[in-house]
Formats: sequence, structure tokens, C-alpha cells
Amino acid sequence: MARGARRPVRSALRSTMVLGVVSALLTTATVLLAASPASAAGPTVTAIAPVSGPIAGGTMVTITGTGFASPATVQFGAVAATSITVVNATTITAVSPAVAAPATVDVTVTVASVQSTPVVADQFTYVPTVTHISPSSGPIAGGTTVTITGTGFDSGSTVTFGTVPATSHTFVSSTQMTAVSPAVASPTTVHVTVTTSTSQTSAPTTADNFTYGPTVTSVSPAFGPTYGGTGVIITGTGFVAGATVAFGATPATSVNVVSATTITAVSPAVATPTVVDVTVSVAGGGTSATGTSDRFTYLPTVTNVSPNSGPVVGGTTVTINGTGFVAGSSVAFGTHPAAAVTIVSSTTISAISPAATAPGTVDVTVTAPGVGTSISSVGDHFTYVPSVSAVSPNSGPVVGGTTVTITGTGFVAGSSVAFGTHPAAAVTIVSNTTITAVSPAATAPGTVDVTVTAPGAGTSISSVGDHFTYELPALLAQAPLTLTSTTGTVGTTLALTSSGGSGTGVVTFTVTSTGTAGCVVSGNQLRAARAGTCSVTVSKAADATYLAASSAATTVSFSDRVVAVRLSASRVQGVVLVGRTSVVTIIGTGFYAKPTVKSNDPRTRAVVIHDRGKQLDVRVTALRGSATGWHLFTITLANGQRCTVRYLVK
Repeated sequence: MARGARRPVRSALRSTMVLGVVSALLTTATVLLAASPASAAGPTVTAIAPVSGPIAGGTMVTITGTGFASPATVQFGAVAATSITVVNATTITAVSPAVAAPATVDVTVTVASVQSTPVVADQFTYVPTVTHISPSSGPIAGGTTVTITGTGFDSGSTVTFGTVPATSHTFVSSTQMTAVSPAVASPTTVHVTVTTSTSQTSAPTTADNFTYGPTVTSVSPAFGPTYGGTGVIITGTGFVAGATVAFGATPATSVNVVSATTITAVSPAVATPTVVDVTVSVAGGGTSATGTSDRFTYLPTVTNVSPNSGPVVGGTTVTINGTGFVAGSSVAFGTHPAAAVTIVSSTTISAISPAATAPGTVDVTVTAPGVGTSISSVGDHFTYVPSVSAVSPNSGPVVGGTTVTITGTGFVAGSSVAFGTHPAAAVTIVSNTTITAVSPAATAPGTVDVTVTAPGAGTSISSVGDHFTYELPALLAQAPLTLTSTTGTVGTTLALTSSGGSGTGVVTFTVTSTGTAGCVVSGNQLRAARAGTCSVTVSKAADATYLAASSAATTVSFSDRVVAVRLSASRVQGVVLVGRTSVVTIIGTGFYAKPTVKSNDPRTRAVVIHDRGKQLDVRVTALRGSATGWHLFTITLANGQRCTVRYLVK
């Protein structure tokens, strides 16, 4: 009997059993009931759970109803269920069989050949399934093409992301579809469901989760030092309060969500140069997908080079300080690779400067293999300067004027030359290795460095080859010196004078022997302690033109001064003895200026031993044969004055 034809009969039978009344119009039904009394207690299905499952079957369904007895069979539509268990008269469990396509079917129970009547409550819907989506995340702006894998898809199927229909979808097969994600307002996770042309919709599972996450479309700047601290502006979508930022696996610091499309953050430190993805994570929305637009490169840094200058010929050993130096790093001075690069540590490299084409300042950069090159900074500057290897001639007079040929490297138009601190004159750039210049005047003899300064580049470094010695010219002999003042008087100062000599040197008078006069000199003032002589030399110092000169020692005489006192002698103290030497004293006045004493007795000798102004001490020798009695002494001064005095001889 057709399904549509059976339902009125069953309805009539049900009414007959309930009312217990046999109607004449239902004679046929009554006969059937009488013939099969057990069917009156046939099974009924009042509920099933769950009410849907995949077309692949395998869903464990609990069937609730009445009249269940063992053995019983269960059908999902026209297909028999598996693993049927009659729990009791009101409960059966069964596993849904597989079907060809999504559909809604009645779940019926048959006991003793009597099948339950299909009702709305027994309906089970075979729905499509989504077992996998790829990719499983995308930006809130939508536009992500997603491949959906599952079962039960038909050509009329549609796709929904959460509650929003896909922008477009394509039916590939009953197990695959593609769809383009629609835009959403903010980061979130939704289920991707497929609804067939018969309105069956896949049940949400973890396998169909699609996460609308933030996106990073750019980072600026896209590089920074390994020690971190770079302020970075991150541009993208889906940024919300509480978002976090990571550089690779390391959290950023100072994260500030400026807007839904802009975040600022400070790069954290890393151990070595590397390229990382900058990702943004939001609660409930996941983490931004990585791509080339979110890359941040940690680069080596150069903070100092020492020395920071060298000749254009290269060859300067330079110590480079910084961060992020790793094995295999290379060094360049401007665009020229350095030689003999040695990685001393992660913060120190030594390298030898290559030759440059001309003087100038370049950046010393370090490149980490596979990562990148350090950013130019003030601390990495190295200046190529000219070099001076020789000067010829290498000496000249202090007055300057010597034409010098300077040999070296890095000589360019506009270069200047200095001898020590004094600029040279008449500088001519002959070539990049030769300059001629005229030495300036110097303040004093000595050796200086001849340096060359290239405009905008710097000054050559001092070397042995750049020395120039300023010398004095050959000196002349002075005219002979003569002491022109040679006599003086005891008790007065003699002003010494000289003649001869040449130039501007200082004249000096020196007592070379104090002699009998006991001379002392101060400047050109000469004094004597007593009458007599001394030796004096005059000399004259050298100057820029003349050698030093001195005279031979000259004798200077000092005499006693003439005293304007009348010479007189009053008496003699003492007696002269014949045959002996006696000392007598003559009393008087005017005994100055070397007086002499003479006896009138030729056999008597008299010698003055002291002249004391008013007395003379005289040593007298009266030879044998001298006459005794009174004799005369004649006293004579140097000025011719004379006087006599009597003395006694015994």
C-alpha cells in the first residue's frame, strides 16, 4: 500500500481502538482489528534526540515512544538503522545509517511486523557536515577565500560565516566548496556553515571555526637595533583595546592602541640580528596572520669606531664597537669591504680599512648574514684623510721661504698645507700625490709636521715622513772687542767700557783675576779694595746674525786717591840698632799714595810696611859699619811731596 493511502486507514483504526466503537462504515477496519488484535498495541515514536546528523551516518539516536519490545527494527526513512538496542518499552537507541544526500526522514520502529506511524516528532534531518576549513582565519575586512571540506554539499548549497552570508561561494563537489569571507565589525570567531538547496544546514563544530583576527599591513620603521627600544607604528585592522603586540615570540613594550587601525609599540631586545613578524593579538579574535608586510628586521648597530680616521691608502686597524655582531658578519667602509675582519665578541669587531679613492667621511657598517646592515649613525663615521709620506727638502731657515715638495696621497683641489700651525704660501696641487708649497716663517728653530688638509675631509695624520726642521742661518764673527777703561782709583767705582763687537748681543764684564787690587764687578761697575791691579775680560753674546765674542784679559790698575793733606813728620818712635833690622814708627800727617822712606846713611835700608795716614811703620836695616847717632829719613809721596825726620842709630 502506498504511504499516502495507509495514513487514513491507520487513523481510522486508531480512532476505533480509542473509542471502542465499531462503526458500520468501518466494517473493513473492524475486520482487520479482529483479525490482528496485536496491532492495536503497535509502537509509537514521540521524540528522537538528536534530531539531525551527517549523511555519513553514525549518529547515536535515542528514540522515545511506546510499545517498544524486542526484537524491534528501526528505519531512517527507508534505510535500516544499525546497532539497535531496546532499552525498555519506551526507549530504543540506534545508530543512523548513511544516506546519499541531505534530507529529512521519519524514524520508525517496527515491532512484531507493526510499524510506528510517521509523525513530525520522529523526523531526523540528514545535514551536510563541515569537517575542515582552510585557512581558518582572516581579516575583519573579509575577502579571504576559504576552502570548505565536508559532506552533503549540493550545487544549490550556500555558505554562512556566523550569521553573515559569504560574499561569494562556489560548489566544487559534494565534499568541497569555496567561499569568500564577508566583512565583520570586529575580531571574533564564527562557525562556517553550509546550507543545502533543501534547507539542511551543517551543525556547528570546532572544525568549522573561522577566526576574524586583526591584520598587520605595515610596520614603520621596519628595522631597529638588537637592543630594542625602537618606537614602531603598526598599521592594520581589527585593533581593539587590550590588544597585545609581539615581535616574533617576544612581547613588545609600551603598547598603545591608537585606533582600530593603528597601534604604537616599542621593540623588545633580542639576542642576535634576525627578521621577525610583528603580530597583534586580541581577546576572542586571535592573532594576526604573518606575512611580508609585518616584517621587522633586527640589525647590528655601530656605536663607535676607533681610530675614526686614517689615510686614503687604507691599512688602518680599526676597532668597531656596537651590538649584534655574529659569526660571518662583514664590514664595509662606505661601499668598500674591509679586510681582516675579526669578530671579537657580540659587541666588538676589528677590521682593516680598505683604500679609498679620495679623502672623505664614510659610514662603517656591519652586515649580519641573512639579516641586514647596520643603520648609519654619527658614531660609525670614519674619515679618510690625506697622508704625507715625505717632504723635500726637509729643512730650511726660520725666516721661511723654502720651496718644499710634499709627497703623499689624497691630495685634491682646494687642499691647504701647514707647517706646524702656520699656513704655507704658494700651495700648488701638482697631482693627487704631489704638492709644492713655500714654508712660512717660524718663531723659533725646531721640527714641525707638514700637514695637508682636504676640504671637508680632514687633515693628514702626523708621521715621521712629514717632518720639517726650521734652522738658524750661519752666524758671522763679531769685530774684535777691546776694554777701553783700564785705570781707576781706590775708593771710587770705575765704569767699564769697551769698543768693537757686532750685533745686538749683551755685553758682559768679568773679573778673571782679582789680583792685588781685590777687584769686584757688578754689571759694568768695577771696584778695588786697595791699590793694585786685576784682570778683566769683556764679552758679547750671540744674536740671530753674529756669533758670541770675548776679549783677552785686560789689566786694570787702581791707585790710591790723592789726599789734599800736607805731608809732615814730627818724630820717630823707636831706635835703629847697628847690624840689626828694626821696626820704627814715623809720626806725622799725609802718609798716603805709597810713600817711600830713605835714610841719609847709605848703609841703612828702609822699607815702608804700613801707611796709615798719620803714621808709617818702617822696617830699617842698619848694616855693620853704619855710624851711630842721629840721622835723617826723607819721606817722599807719589805726588812729589817730601819731608824729613830725625832718627837715632845705636
